[in-house]
Amino acid sequence: IPRLYKLAALYKSFGVKTVTGGKHVEHLPEEALSNNIDVVVLGEGENTIKDLLLTWQEGQSLEKVSGIVFRKAGKIIKTAKQPLIDDFEEIPLPDFNLLRYAKMKVYPLARIRGCNMNCEFCVVKEKVRCSPPQHIMRQIAYLVETRKAREFFETSDHFAANRDDAIAFCRLLRDYQEKAKVKISMTVQTRINDARDTELLQAMKEAHIEYLAIGFESPIDEELRAMRKGYLSKDMIRWTRTLHRYGFSIHGMFIFGYPPKKTPGHRLTLENKTGLFYSFIKKARIDTVQILLTIPLPGTELRKRLEKEERVYSQE
Repeated sequence: IPRLYKLAALYKSFGVKTVTGGKHVEHLPEEALSNNIDVVVLGEGENTIKDLLLTWQEGQSLEKVSGIVFRKAGKIIKTAKQPLIDDFEEIPLPDFNLLRYAKMKVYPLARIRGCNMNCEFCVVKEKVRCSPPQHIMRQIAYLVETRKAREFFETSDHFAANRDDAIAFCRLLRDYQEKAKVKISMTVQTRINDARDTELLQAMKEAHIEYLAIGFESPIDEELRAMRKGYLSKDMIRWTRTLHRYGFSIHGMFIFGYPPKKTPGHRLTLENKTGLFYSFIKKARIDTVQILLTIPLPGTELRKRLEKEERVYSQE
């Protein structure tokens, strides 16, 4: 975010308008407007950005644009909320031909928006909305046939947020590969407890979904409870073995140093925590690992909890 504001200052020095969106500025719009940003977009931006650019082009008041925050005569104005997008077929498919000089190997697919989980550290809380399976398959077929795409990353936070749609998509993907005589490699982000759904796993396997990116987050039960993950480390070990039996490669994503809720009792040392992470990853035989430090993002319940406990340093 500090880097964003530095870039905004550079653009402002050229005399151009600056617009930004995303969860950080959505929850701290005043901060953004005080750091060389002209307009903050709240929520999804496809419809908002069209309205905003046309309004500027026609020299009209920004107050007619839904889903933005801006300054007017020193006052911060927040306009009416922009509705969530439900009909994804109205949105044009991404045009990767615009990336004339980029050598794309893995193509991103956005099938689902929102998340039906309630993790303490996460800001994605919008209701789940799924793109129709046939719509996303049209995009895959177009990229395979025009750009020779063979590898895809499905960016949804939870691949099986709508289980029936996920299975229908997998079957369409399987049938397309058989008909077109191509093999597609796909990575999806999913929940570890999806391992309990054998019909889903079989459909994913038949569709040649090879890699699962899974937020294990922590092997420490006290931290998992604070995160509200809904399961414990012993469950994750068992489910990981199930996923391996189906032939999936697993990319494990972790958060290190998660602050448990204040309770009396013994606190683990840094050395203890490191040892638990190491032994869990080894025992679960996770194929690749990504470990990040805890960040109390603005808008999360984790941030609110730590602020209440006076555990967040001021920016100064």
